[in-house]
Amino acid sequence: MKKEKMIVVTIMFFIIGLFVWVKFLAPTEENVIQAAHGPSLNTLDQEANAEDIKQGRDYINHTSSLLPDHVGSTMSCASCHATGATGGSLDLVGVTKEYPQYNKRAGKDVSIEERVNGCFTRSMNGTKLDLDGKEMKAIVAYLDFLAKDTPDGIKERPWTKIALEGDLPKPNIGNGKDIYSNSCMACHGSTQADGHGLAVFGKNSYNDGAGMNRLRTTAGFIQNYMPKEPMGGVETGGLTRQEAVDVAAYINSVGRPVMKGKEKDYPNGDPPDDLSYPIDSVSKQ
Repeated sequence: MKKEKMIVVTIMFFIIGLFVWVKFLAPTEENVIQAAHGPSLNTLDQEANAEDIKQGRDYINHTSSLLPDHVGSTMSCASCHATGATGGSLDLVGVTKEYPQYNKRAGKDVSIEERVNGCFTRSMNGTKLDLDGKEMKAIVAYLDFLAKDTPDGIKERPWTKIALEGDLPKPNIGNGKDIYSNSCMACHGSTQADGHGLAVFGKNSYNDGAGMNRLRTTAGFIQNYMPKEPMGGVETGGLTRQEAVDVAAYINSVGRPVMKGKEKDYPNGDPPDDLSYPIDSVSKQ
């Protein structure tokens, strides 16, 4: 009889514990976001618009060569969004589920097409695609395909956050240059980076209106994803916060193309604290 009572009590505690977990502790649909790796590309041919998706993937991977009239650098989308934006760095899995989205830099809600054009005009120092053109439709088709398994209604994709938060250490540009020469230059080129497809400064790189020209963003990207392979004794993601800030500060000090009209950015007067150029909305305050 005593053993039976013990079993009953154990079952009761289990039921109560389960109730408490479900009621108070279990993650809800609102705060569970699976960092979907995207559908397998092996299933791509099953899609009704498979050809558009394939073309969009090619545009992502070979932007500068396939869309030379819209790219003013030697960069491609995959220069930042590696491996076809499916992983490696800054993946774009699920991105279309976030849009339309408020964009502080634009001061309004923007569509995924407008956001893509922001990358063309800033990150690739080029010109906009036709919002309704076949090139844009192909790119969005590919991004929609990558978002197939991502929940609807997400507000952000926490697995892609990179900007460093909190107080930043004082940059040491000299140290950043040394680290760059030791662990970055083999892939990203020398001081001028002429003709280099992965130029992070100089005339073939993104312009000064790009998000990657911000210290927090650049440093966060470097600390999370660089170098791609062990180089100069540094493993991928092996730089400290200080070292990443130093390299970012050096990269952003060398010089790059100048974007016209960027003084109109952040029209609501709410720029990030690491914005490197003056804007009208703040200067008029």
